[in-house]
Amino acid sequence: MIETLAFRYGSQSYRILEKSKLEEEFYILQNGEKFYESEVKFITNREDIRFATDFFFRRSGVGVPGLLEEQEMNRLFRSLGRHLGWNQNQIRQEIKTVKDRYKIY
Repeated sequence: MIETLAFRYGSQSYRILEKSKLEEEFYILQNGEKFYESEVKFITNREDIRFATDFFFRRSGVGVPGLLEEQEMNRLFRSLGRHLGWNQNQIRQEIKTVKDRYKIY
């Protein structure tokens, strides 16, 4: 975890590690990388995120490797909803919006 955070955030990784837990929850990205709950907290607290697309494609890059597996995506969206104050309807809409970004027309 330390190496991953240091690579992604450089000196900012200390702030993330201060808030992390010993048994840190994580999400598996499409490319197999782990994305930690403490990263979600850090990004949602520091960045201007209003929509899931802000988080997935502009602030964290979580969506760049590809669409997450359904279970991982649902877990991550529940976390985003908690941190950003979204209700269930907004979470459903945000999931749809992110999935639509991957559609090939």
